[in-house]
Amino acid sequence: MMIVRLFSLVMAIALFGAAGAWAQSGPQSIFVVAEVPVAAEAESAAAAQRLAQEKGRRKALDILLRRLTAEEDWVYLPELAAGQSARATGVIAEEAGMTPSGRSAVTINPSDVASLEEGFSIFDEKSSASTYQARITYRFRPMAVRRLLQDAGLPYSDQQARRALIVPVLKTDRDVYLWESKNPWARAWLARPLTNELTPLVLPRGDRGDIGTVEAEEAVGLETSGLQALARRYNVGQLLVAVADLEERDGVFELSVRLIDSGIDSRAVNRPGGAQSSEAALYDDPDGYGATAARPAESGRGTVLTETFFRGEAGDFPALARRAVEGTVAAYAAGWKERTLVDHADIRQLTLTAWFGSLDEWADIRLALEKTPLVVAMEVGAFNNENAIIDLSITGREDQLILAMRQDNLAVWQAVDGRWNIAEFDRAEQVQQTVNEVRHRNETPEGGQWSGREERAPLSVDSALSSAEQRSSAPGLSGGPIQLEPKSGPERPLPGSEDAIPTEDDFGAIY
Repeated sequence: MMIVRLFSLVMAIALFGAAGAWAQSGPQSIFVVAEVPVAAEAESAAAAQRLAQEKGRRKALDILLRRLTAEEDWVYLPELAAGQSARATGVIAEEAGMTPSGRSAVTINPSDVASLEEGFSIFDEKSSASTYQARITYRFRPMAVRRLLQDAGLPYSDQQARRALIVPVLKTDRDVYLWESKNPWARAWLARPLTNELTPLVLPRGDRGDIGTVEAEEAVGLETSGLQALARRYNVGQLLVAVADLEERDGVFELSVRLIDSGIDSRAVNRPGGAQSSEAALYDDPDGYGATAARPAESGRGTVLTETFFRGEAGDFPALARRAVEGTVAAYAAGWKERTLVDHADIRQLTLTAWFGSLDEWADIRLALEKTPLVVAMEVGAFNNENAIIDLSITGREDQLILAMRQDNLAVWQAVDGRWNIAEFDRAEQVQQTVNEVRHRNETPEGGQWSGREERAPLSVDSALSSAEQRSSAPGLSGGPIQLEPKSGPERPLPGSEDAIPTEDDFGAIY
């Protein structure tokens, strides 16, 4: 028995071990397209190498442009992987080359493709006298790619979600597999680069600690304790379980894949919109592919984010699994992309009050705002050791800024008078509680009875999301550009000063 367990442990480490570096890595650039397989044949090895690298570069840029843009706008993109180098086909253009929607076809000349590249790295290189093959990771220039899409008037998303840990479980009529070496479903995930997506994913290592933390049946049943412990091992706030159910009917493999959010952290869940709901219709799709909308998991725990269906010839499950992984990754990213797609030509002004209890908290807020693509420019105004006024030039909607800041554990919310605020989640709760107490004292008459304000609801961190009426009537993002308030009035105390403790008048001035 001990020998069997030891063998299983060794094989699990062999299967998942290569994922260890990914699981421990930090945020990755979405403008990197990793491990593109290339191959070419020519009159010489050098010529074959140049041809393969050029084909790979075009394929990588094709992948990147589709990664950033909505599927309905792909008609405006040239099919670079197929050898097309000029304008996109199938676009109904007007006299100036613009469609009624204000979009135009993206035009990329052959020389432009190389100019968009920042560099590349080669792996598993093999060559002969006339052939060349390798896997190449291409790095593209973010500003150049953004400018290409902006010139065409195409909205795009370049906001990366927080990484999530994904646990691949395979169910067959024989058993349920997770850490076992005979889990080809896990191998398919391991073979696919996952960290450079809009929705980055990491795989567990499959070492002794992982095997002792959660078993296959527990992962499928979303047993909270084991999954929470596994998430803590990899320092992630979201854990997904990819459950693949495999059946064979009349010589055909039918594979249904449920991507389930375990519910450990629901702040940034990617829930795509509704799609087809008839399983029969999905399997009748000529490509053997379909997807359904989000729904509660059967166990009562967690949420099924996507459910995709695939068919393929029996006997070649690895090929079917690769297609299923690709489709699942795309379906998962689609929900995030739908929520973060931005028309970057629309720039607006917004004033935020940042709340913090230390300079470290203040530094975290500034860093989060500086790194998000939604913020075009930022200027810090009045400042003390409790709060600061920040003037922003931003693109996108208020819910998109809220979502972007959540990726860095920051809350953005709107006060009842329309002013916007930002703070770490715990700090936000403290600030809102204090403000509510101050407002309660200011609004309660001497007799202690309310007058016309009985139904005013207390502020919450998600008030900007839960009250559409409040957002539409407030200045700022939803109401068009606002005039930045002049920074006048008494000088604020420096950080660390005893006079910096906020008073009731301070809150009255800010709110």
